[in-house]
Amino acid sequence: MRKIGFWKKWGLMFSLSGAVLVIVLDSSVMNVSISALINDLNTSVKSIQWLIAIYSLVMASLMITGGRLADLFGRKKVFIIGASMFGSGALISALAPKLWVLLLGWSIIEGIGSALMLPVTLSLILENYRDKDRMLAFGIWGGIGAAGTALGPLYGGFMTSNFSWRWAFGGEAIIIALILIFAWLITSQYKPNNDEKSIDVTGAALSALGLGSLIYGLIQASTYGWWHAKAVYQVGTWQFKLWDMSITPFFLLAGSLILVLFYFWERKVGKRGHNPIVNFDVFKNANFTSGIITLAMLSAMLAGIVLVIPIFLQIILGLDAFHTGLTLLSMSLTVFALSIGGVKLGQVLSPRLIVQSGIALVLISVVALSSAIKATSAASDLTWGLILLGIGQGAILSQISGITLSSLSKDQFGEASGLTSAVRMFSGALGTAIIGTIFLSSLTANMIDLTKDSSVIPNVAKPALVRGIESAQTSSDNKTAAQTKALPPTIAAELSRIKNAAGVKAAKDSLYYSLAIFIGAATLASFWLPKKVEQLDIKDIE
Repeated sequence: MRKIGFWKKWGLMFSLSGAVLVIVLDSSVMNVSISALINDLNTSVKSIQWLIAIYSLVMASLMITGGRLADLFGRKKVFIIGASMFGSGALISALAPKLWVLLLGWSIIEGIGSALMLPVTLSLILENYRDKDRMLAFGIWGGIGAAGTALGPLYGGFMTSNFSWRWAFGGEAIIIALILIFAWLITSQYKPNNDEKSIDVTGAALSALGLGSLIYGLIQASTYGWWHAKAVYQVGTWQFKLWDMSITPFFLLAGSLILVLFYFWERKVGKRGHNPIVNFDVFKNANFTSGIITLAMLSAMLAGIVLVIPIFLQIILGLDAFHTGLTLLSMSLTVFALSIGGVKLGQVLSPRLIVQSGIALVLISVVALSSAIKATSAASDLTWGLILLGIGQGAILSQISGITLSSLSKDQFGEASGLTSAVRMFSGALGTAIIGTIFLSSLTANMIDLTKDSSVIPNVAKPALVRGIESAQTSSDNKTAAQTKALPPTIAAELSRIKNAAGVKAAKDSLYYSLAIFIGAATLASFWLPKKVEQLDIKDIE
């Protein structure tokens, strides 16, 4: 790889990391703008939730295919096409007069653009940087992604509260315009090993359907339950009653079976000498496999925490979206600083030691956050826990992408990058679904127990209140609020106290489950990471 000047080198990094930032910000805008969207587009909460679900499905299901397309047709070309699609979708979304136009611009066009852009950023880092610069670039990439997760609500809340949700999408279009200006700095010397330019359409369809089914099942778990149905599954005017079972296990089973079929199909394509979407031989590389598992578990845990902490701040402490994002800013700044600063540690310490130390800090931070969560807490009480969480994440992210991808050969960059991005997206949905369901289940169970044990609420009123609590998850917020206002003041005040106490307990339970499930798995996977930097088989483009 030829040397490039300082400004050209880091101008390129601005384009690549900017793409990551705008994708992460975009994922948060809709969540904090639901009320404004409902009023402006004359729609419902359920319709907006469908937009969010479709966006996640489109982006996650096409991520692997996006990485493979970049290898077949040119990484720079696919990146620019993806960025252009994303920018066009953002403009359409900003100007959307109807819900279906927002569906087209945000859920579909921006979703496809994200799936084309994100995997290519990793491939281009691998190709355009080497040695210390490569590890630093990976640190910036990971830090921007993690920090953007917490900055998203701050950005979306500020734009929506002070201007309009439309300006949030307009701001993304401006960022994309800057990214495209700097995109001329991108160089890609990689050429496929053969002249075959055909895409494995069957493999692409199977991966999209499999991942899409799994993501959809996980997204719907909080609405319909993991096993027993909390509500009747409905698509339009069609209702499906599945023997009192939730739709979730059906989609999870279907997705798993489709991905098994995808695996055997890809092996068959590879044996025929064609280009598969994923060459599963990449998993023979222990550095890649252990790294991707560690990254997946971290992504799942972070998604769960970023769900639980804002719920606590908004529902229990009463913060708005902007001040919730402001509270998370300490974590965002810390993770970004450590993602970059931690790269230098990798020059003198074992990458495995750094990652495992980061995991230990994340564990300590979750314990600290859980201890700080009380009904009487102030937002500032969570600051030290969030800072520790940022330090731990930053330490991990400064090393993990380099460990995972730098040990691969250049012809594996695209598919491995797409696979890494898809796993990261899937893990985020997994963490959100699992931790979200744990939170809601704990909240409901604790509210019922506290209601039954209350000495303020008359015994004769308790059965009706318990039924109301059980149905609250499938009722609108407006309906629940109206029911609460209709109660006598003493009972309404007692229910408010019960809700806060149950919310605190649910938040603590969610955090501890995230430790047991995700940190435990990440710790085990980390023992297969390389002990020394010299063990990394870094293959640069010459």
